Amino acid sequence: MAGCLLKMISILIPCFNSQTHLKQCIESALIQNVEKEIILLDDGSTDNTLSIAKEYPIKIHRRKHKGFTETYNELFNLAKGDWIQYLDSDDYLAMDKLEKQRPYLSTSDVLIGTTYVLESHEIFKKIPNNNLLAELKVGIKYQTNCFLFSKQILNKLIERNKILWKDILINHDTNLILDLIEINSLFVLTPESIAYYRYNWSDKQLTNIYKDHDINTKERITHISDNFNFHSTGA
Repeated sequence: MAGCLLKMISILIPCFNSQTHLKQCIESALIQNVEKEIILLDDGSTDNTLSIAKEYPIKIHRRKHKGFTETYNELFNLAKGDWIQYLDSDDYLAMDKLEKQRPYLSTSDVLIGTTYVLESHEIFKKIPNNNLLAELKVGIKYQTNCFLFSKQILNKLIERNKILWKDILINHDTNLILDLIEINSLFVLTPESIAYYRYNWSDKQLTNIYKDHDINTKERITHISDNFNFHSTGA
């Protein structure tokens, strides 16, 4: 399956008590030089998240707190674009992230860019390569923000699983990628497109809250690497 030509990209921002870094997140979405819509879903925040969001010309939805999985799935259902960029509210995109990925949309289902991991005063760089499954096997992760998904391929995944984001505690992004490999998605590596991920800045990050939980992701990675082909090309 191959992606579709660019019509519009939906940039989807899930929020819950996100006031600390939200301005930089939203502004990094607004500056993207592509046809886009920006949708923010406030999952019942009790801080200044909503008032900050209202300062910007974006689409805002708010409801009672339901949690990560329902927020991600509801954002997808709200999206009108042909391509989906998830953007966590404590992270941000390089100003040309989507513009760098635009030339490859007609020949791909999923685009993978480079992740810059910001931890304390250090920056770690994760550059995608054609050994993605091997990298996942040794514990290397690619964050949701570095991906750009064809809505077509995500709908295909929903047809199979009846849901997009599964109700699990941790490794949501890795398991979504494994799901996409299982349905023979075509990945294209776009290393010049950059997303920034803040790691370990708060003890309230999901990564820290659920760091001792898993759903046998390592075993699943091993199974898929032994039984499925990872289809990818380089940009």
